[in-house]
Amino acid sequence: MANDQPERIDGFLRAELTIDPSDLLMDLMPGEGANRRQPKQVQFVLKVTNSSRTDYSTEHENSEIFRFWVSDARGNEVWRSPGTSLQVITPVRIDAGASTEGKGIWQIEDVRKLTPGDYTGYGEFVPTNLRADAESPSAKSFNQGITTLLLRNARSFRH
Repeated sequence: MANDQPERIDGFLRAELTIDPSDLLMDLMPGEGANRRQPKQVQFVLKVTNSSRTDYSTEHENSEIFRFWVSDARGNEVWRSPGTSLQVITPVRIDAGASTEGKGIWQIEDVRKLTPGDYTGYGEFVPTNLRADAESPSAKSFNQGITTLLLRNARSFRH
């Protein structure tokens, strides 16, 4: 799991995104490794912290509180968390000084179908549109035919 968590601050709410793993290895060696499916799983955790002395409370128009997605270096979306939400008013509460977390899982059927390169993972706290991202610095290719797709927590910023 990457240690440097980029964060975005919106008033008194702070969002931190963690992606695990941040490096995805792809076996491109001749032989069995390159010819069989290479499934991978990436976990996204968006932690939203209420840094104020006042409780945060709202009602959201549906049940989707957290949203996650990944874009390639050209900004093309390559994955989005399933958008299953109920059209029901959902109470959202974060006590003063407390945090809440949302999680998403990117199930990759075969990592070989992705182009090696830079990818950016995003997490959003939907009720306030508070977002955090994790940008990769660059992809690495190794002499043995192992290629890495990177989703790295590379920067911190404030809104």
